[in-house]
Amino acid sequence: MEYPVDKFPPCYQRFALWGHALTLFSDEVPDGSNCNVYYGMLHTLNAQESTISAKHEDLVAIGAEGYAAVEWASYAINRVSVGGTTTPREFLAWGNEKLKQFRSELKRLGRRNLVRIRQLYRV
Repeated sequence: MEYPVDKFPPCYQRFALWGHALTLFSDEVPDGSNCNVYYGMLHTLNAQESTISAKHEDLVAIGAEGYAAVEWASYAINRVSVGGTTTPREFLAWGNEKLKQFRSELKRLGRRNLVRIRQLYRV
């Protein structure tokens, strides 16, 4: 959270959100003026709703496919399979290829949209 907003360099404050209450951990007492709140939020994805944009649904599916294939590769070790002894290795290679594609696309989207993961204040 940036408060007050008219300072240079920006003055970031530590805060906590509980329900609808925002608590500042600062010596400066707010006077009711504006602030900028930056936050991250998890997406919702279930059978009824999704907060993921339609243009990114395929990308999410590729990531899920990659993670599932890598998980199945470890599960398939020392199990009887019609694919033979190479099945775990093939699942692992397939999963890693999908994850490589997934991470590459995430990186591309991040550069285009200037997404950066940063810490706003020192703890």
